[in-house]
Amino acid sequence: MNHKLRIYCTMLLFVIVVSVLTSTCHTGYTESSQQPAAAGEMRLEVLDSPANFGSTETDSNGATSYHTVTYEVNVVPNAQGKSLFSSVGTPSDNQTYKVKMQKAKLEIAASDAPFGNFQTWIYITLAVVIIGFAIWFLGIVFTTIRSIRMGEIFISQVSKNIEKIGIILCAIYMVEWIASYVVTQYFISHIQLAYYSIVYKNDCNIMFLIMGLSLMVISQVILMGKELKEEQDLTI
Repeated sequence: MNHKLRIYCTMLLFVIVVSVLTSTCHTGYTESSQQPAAAGEMRLEVLDSPANFGSTETDSNGATSYHTVTYEVNVVPNAQGKSLFSSVGTPSDNQTYKVKMQKAKLEIAASDAPFGNFQTWIYITLAVVIIGFAIWFLGIVFTTIRSIRMGEIFISQVSKNIEKIGIILCAIYMVEWIASYVVTQYFISHIQLAYYSIVYKNDCNIMFLIMGLSLMVISQVILMGKELKEEQDLTI
């Protein structure tokens, strides 16, 4: 087993073990350093949407729309002894449930947004980077398929192309993870919620990383096959 193959196999095994452990033994949340607001300032209410919530715009048909900014965050309760309940029905016949929020979409008037469209710009940048990786990825895939169709399976270039595809998939996962972590940490330091704390949870698709490492392992197996074939040809 060559040096690269040993490293890639170790990395793949590590990622699979960590993925299984975190999905079965842990929620995936990281601790938040966010401090809850003072008790007298906290309110969590069900209200009608205010008529002036958001900047308004009236179209040619007279319909009025409101401009808002939305942030999607993972949350955990931070108020000990307090929980959110839903109760419907009469005192003698009602249904009561404890509501546990894990993810929330926060909507605020565009004119009042504390840091504008920060999340939007992060995701636009992320999309541009991923599109660049995707174009590179497709170019390599087409080159590899053409080589395979020509019967050039056990060649160094095919092995390198498959390794590059694996590296691209791993890079896409890492870029997405870094972007989501940065956005969440920014929200933690700038947004306060009543009775809840914003936390980071890794929602990135781990299959990108697993598939990438698997292709990197396969690339080295192909390279070993080429070397074995050359040795057999020399022996004959």
